[in-house]
Amino acid sequence: MPTKKLASPKALSTSVIVAPPNIDEKALTKQAEMLSTQINTIAVKDQATYNLASQALISVKQWIAQLEGHFGPSKKALNAAVLNLRNEEKRLIGPRLAFAEQLERSIKGKMSTFLQIEEDRKRKEAREEQARKDKEAEAERKKLEKKADKAEEKGKDAAADQLRLQAAAVVSAPVAVAPAVSYAGTGTTSRDDISVEIVDARLFLKYLLDSGAPVADMIDFRYAKVKKFVEGLEVTEGETVQTAPGIKVEKKKIINARA
Repeated sequence: MPTKKLASPKALSTSVIVAPPNIDEKALTKQAEMLSTQINTIAVKDQATYNLASQALISVKQWIAQLEGHFGPSKKALNAAVLNLRNEEKRLIGPRLAFAEQLERSIKGKMSTFLQIEEDRKRKEAREEQARKDKEAEAERKKLEKKADKAEEKGKDAAADQLRLQAAAVVSAPVAVAPAVSYAGTGTTSRDDISVEIVDARLFLKYLLDSGAPVADMIDFRYAKVKKFVEGLEVTEGETVQTAPGIKVEKKKIINARA
């Protein structure tokens, strides 16, 4: 791919990062204490105190807007610069990164295919070697058992018993599969994997319940979906009802103050 000199970060930004204004922290602390005192002394008991609370809420909202406004211009300029930088990164690096990742997948695919072929070959060789050793062990056992039979025919019972013990002790050693190949700078990983597909959710759920399995660990109920499922039920405000085993619905009105 053709190469291109990357622009400097400074050249990427068309926005000027505005330095934050000088902020009087003592004044902010004083204002916070004043609002805190005002709000803590309000007990909403009637319309008059509710009106006082409304005014206090408006004051707090105004102060929040004031606080957020201190760094507003700087954050806006910074966000614009970061967005510009990301767009330039996507334009210059994105295609090359995608190409590099494609190359990585390609070479890893070739290596994995080779490793799998090697693994299958070594396992086949191990099975064949194991079968050969098992056959040799079986032949040796039969040879000893035949000698034991002859010794028994001659009345040498002790020798026959000894030969049969030797025959029983003849076993073939397990053949280990040779490890996968590895080269400098790269390594290999292996794992056993299974694929699972739930073809009938109801039957599987029934099996889990009947077997006493930890159902809650395997099923993540989506609250929004469950809520939508029971939305159409006839429930009186303030009433709590059990609509189905394992589920409870309570209807209440939520009222929020706003400024």
